Amino acid sequence: MADVTITAASVAATSGATIATGTLGATLTQGQGVAIDTSDSNKLKAWDNTSSTLYKPAGILLNAGSDGQPADYVKIDATFTPGFTVTVGTVYCTSAAGGIAPVDDNTTGDRVGLVGVGVSTTQIAVNFSAQSYSDTASA
Repeated sequence: MADVTITAASVAATSGATIATGTLGATLTQGQGVAIDTSDSNKLKAWDNTSSTLYKPAGILLNAGSDGQPADYVKIDATFTPGFTVTVGTVYCTSAAGGIAPVDDNTTGDRVGLVGVGVSTTQIAVNFSAQSYSDTASA
């Protein structure tokens, strides 16, 4: 899967975004996607589309941190700036290690967690609260 390149310093939520705070379960960077690990005290860990438990996205990190530290992540934002060049109309989904990739890059066996849809060349609409998931993609 070809992940987009995230520029961490450019990752930003709008003033109307829904932001949550959690505890990191690993060292993660700003712009990485996170899932909630229910088997580890609900800690935030990098989402992974090859994992049977961590492919369901909770949000995108707004700050970096280490295991045990608090971190903010965006859950809902009509015009979230992810820090990469966005293609309007493209559907983005979870990838490995907290990455983001176009949904068309999924291969057989990848789990699909929706990240958002490109609404401009710099922004995607995200809503991690209203997710539907597919157990596996079929190529």
